[in-house]
Amino acid sequence: RAGVGLGAAVLLPVAAFALYLTSLGLPPLPGSVMAKVGLAAPDLGGVDRLIFGVLVNLTSLAGRLLGALSVLLALIAMILLSKGERSQGILAGVLAIAGFAHLVGGQIGWMHRYEHYIIVAQVAALLLAGSGLLAREGLVARVFALTACAMAAVAYYPTLLGLYVWNPRAIHLQQEQMGRFAQDWFKSAVLVNDLGRVAWRNPSYVFDAYGLGSPEALTERLREGGAQKGWLAPFAAQKGVRLAMIYDRWFEEGVGEAWVKLAELTMENRRGALGGWEVSFYATDPAEAPVIAALLADFAPTLPAGARLEPVPVAP
Repeated sequence: RAGVGLGAAVLLPVAAFALYLTSLGLPPLPGSVMAKVGLAAPDLGGVDRLIFGVLVNLTSLAGRLLGALSVLLALIAMILLSKGERSQGILAGVLAIAGFAHLVGGQIGWMHRYEHYIIVAQVAALLLAGSGLLAREGLVARVFALTACAMAAVAYYPTLLGLYVWNPRAIHLQQEQMGRFAQDWFKSAVLVNDLGRVAWRNPSYVFDAYGLGSPEALTERLREGGAQKGWLAPFAAQKGVRLAMIYDRWFEEGVGEAWVKLAELTMENRRGALGGWEVSFYATDPAEAPVIAALLADFAPTLPAGARLEPVPVAP
């Protein structure tokens, strides 16, 4: 009975959130979740995609750690259940199943964001379930738990210390400044490829060219045969967007033919993990180029040290 209550406490908020999304005319799962599932081997479908996802996850040390923990917990679950240790056996079994499920349907990596919950839970379950084993078997479980912690440190610390500790600075010098220009200078609808900071507390419309927040963009990007040349332009026109701030290398074929490149936002001492180091500012309507260029010229002196806005000469 307690297990049923706990399960309901876990599932009901998720179901309520899904109902809320559908009441807004949205899919039951957040767009970012659906987009990232679709980005994993978009040319594959069904079972092939699941198999591909498992193989990709197991190429990383963190993925192999998760696989080893899941196998060990499954074995411990069978041992405990055969001994009549029902509660501890179920605990180990549930966490083993959860680990296998993450390997099949989840992601490993992605800037160390998605798998920590299950690795921490499995190590804790290993210690708890190990208390129900015989002395020698329990010692093996505890040693493996410590080994798992060491493997996690090896898997995560190099990129954490080499890249991710620099991300607050990098995001401040790029995404924060994009958001400032969009909200305090331009004050109108914009198109971007990194949605978060520009959209945060922004009363104006923000179109997500990458597709996490704008599903029509994701559909176009992943269409069979590739997106059409200049595919961003119709979306910009439809949404009333006059300014695009994008990484050129992400959308080389997507830029509208009539768009006018006005400037590039870049930074000094490039450290961190961003999608790109240069953000290009485009006027999607040539008639708007002089107005936006003047706003950028007014904005440039306010940039913090380390960020630099380089104007692009516009042909008369």
